[in-house]
Amino acid sequence: MRTPRRSKSAHRTLHRGPFSGSGIGCRRRGSPWLGACDWLPEEHLARFVADLVDEHLDLSRIHAAYTEGRGGPPYDPRLMVRILLYGYTTGMRSSRAIERKCVDDVPFRWLAAGAAAG
Repeated sequence: MRTPRRSKSAHRTLHRGPFSGSGIGCRRRGSPWLGACDWLPEEHLARFVADLVDEHLDLSRIHAAYTEGRGGPPYDPRLMVRILLYGYTTGMRSSRAIERKCVDDVPFRWLAAGAAAG
């Protein structure tokens, strides 16, 4: 199966997390560190899941209902769908295990754009 080609709009700088604004969304800003796109091969399942969620799923109803007037900005629902879909696809059903993977595992960190819950 061939992975759909990535569009430039598929990776955006996201709101939260230790990598926010530092290139996690495949944007490099002169950093000597590897860019997030270098962490995973082009044909990796995580890239397919990201493309599916970012380019092909209509999440507008989730975004419309997902507002909170208090505190900091909420986690991007698109990232949460990416993480859950990838976790379920790889056989991971535990939310606590998925949370740990978002800290320790490259594909999960890449899908979460570095935004770990906590």
